[in-house]
Amino acid sequence: MYKLTYKNLRKFHQIHLDGNYERTPTPSETSELNQMYHLSNRLYLSSKNNKISNQNYIKVASQLDTLPLVSIYFRDLLKSDI
Repeated sequence: MYKLTYKNLRKFHQIHLDGNYERTPTPSETSELNQMYHLSNRLYLSSKNNKISNQNYIKVASQLDTLPLVSIYFRDLLKSDI
């Protein structure tokens, strides 16, 4: 059993992109991923309403960029605003 870490998610994402391996997340991983999706929503809304400093935005956004699925979702949120 793998703990949900940035390193493990990147490893599984790379394997999945090659088409060699696909797995279903465990319930605990799903819960953590949901929290990261909610964090990306809050970050997006906070930045849109100018409720977060640039320094904090960059800090949180760079952490979200290390999660493959969440980073794609967050970038899509940003693209939809353009």
